[in-house]
Amino acid sequence: MLGSEEGISTNILADRLVRLEQRGLITKSDDPGDKRQFRYSPTQKALDLLPIIYEMGRWSAKYDPRTDATNPFFQRMKAGKEGFIRELVARFNGPDGRGAARRIPRLERKQRRSMR
Repeated sequence: MLGSEEGISTNILADRLVRLEQRGLITKSDDPGDKRQFRYSPTQKALDLLPIIYEMGRWSAKYDPRTDATNPFFQRMKAGKEGFIRELVARFNGPDGRGAARRIPRLERKQRRSMR
């Protein structure tokens, strides 16, 4: 998993996903196209945090010299708060309203045990 887009180990990612699900920020479901994977989608509770995330990103781009303001994420923010949030919500809701969930491979049984 370290070579994946997330850049974190499987056990840390699994722990964070469990925490987010327990706090009602994401939902987990089986991937109908691949039973070896789960699909994670943000809940409305998570989407309601987008205005805060937007403002934190804007603050970071302004004051943190380590922030790469050329990153596409920050470039999309230049369209304004409402457009940025609308784009993200549409991305997660998907064209059919079911959501564009993120696929995550199921953990091997021994990996799940080691997290206990």
